[in-house]
Amino acid sequence: MTNTKGDILIFNRGAENILGYKADEVVGKMNIRGVYERGVAKEVMEKLKSPDYGGVGKLTSFPIVHRRKDGDSSKGTFRHRSSTMRTEKRLPALAFSRTSERD
Repeated sequence: MTNTKGDILIFNRGAENILGYKADEVVGKMNIRGVYERGVAKEVMEKLKSPDYGGVGKLTSFPIVHRRKDGDSSKGTFRHRSSTMRTEKRLPALAFSRTSERD
């Protein structure tokens, strides 16, 4: 899960397995831009702000390439959902799933 600036706030075991980072390496220390290929973070935010991809604040899933800690790429699927934290501030939660082994 990230905040609206893209700072990683939650990083679960699935993300650890797919991307090769441990949660304590990224939570509060890394921006989501470090996970995407160049320009993808901007593309995701533009789609989230557009009514054309599932509605403003929503985004249907689409294929994406994740950048792993070891420099390799891993194909997967991007899915967005909103999550409400205890503060009631809505933050984007990004879910990744691997669609194939690393390329």
